[in-house]
Amino acid sequence: MSKSAVIITAIAALLALIAGFIAVRGPLPANLELRRSARLHHPAKVVWPVILDIESWAGWRTDLTSLTREGEVRGHAVWRETRPGESVALETVEVLKDRRLVRCVHGADAPFGGCITVEMLAREDMCIVSYIEGLRLDNAIFRFTHTIQGRRHHIDEWLTALAAKFGDVPELANEIKELTLKKKAAE
Repeated sequence: MSKSAVIITAIAALLALIAGFIAVRGPLPANLELRRSARLHHPAKVVWPVILDIESWAGWRTDLTSLTREGEVRGHAVWRETRPGESVALETVEVLKDRRLVRCVHGADAPFGGCITVEMLAREDMCIVSYIEGLRLDNAIFRFTHTIQGRRHHIDEWLTALAAKFGDVPELANEIKELTLKKKAAE
């Protein structure tokens, strides 16, 4: 086989591989919102301070390779989270007492834009924590190399690591309603 035939065959194989990848996985949409919730068997008054203490996240989040404070923007703290293959700066833009934390992507170097929201629903001796990614995915390469399942895995990893901080195993669901209905049925 000639050298040019080998090159053409290699290019054809690569294109077939890319087409198969796209057909099986499909790209992420340009705008995406994913929500996952977890019931933790600890009261909100114990869990919420840990969520707000972003500096301590490196101690319990298993997915982080580093977490560094990058100063402030408009009076809001900016933290750079680095995971294998991904580094993003997040600005804390909203904190509502005992119930909501909003962190938005900061800077033009991020592979995506948008905000990540953590919400808490307090119950007597337990709480439900929701992690919501509202992302804008302008980077086509990021859309093709990441999947919805991969983003869900990231969210589940965050919720599971939070629960593990308290020696807990979370009950995970796509909606808070699933967790609250499950609890009522068990009573």
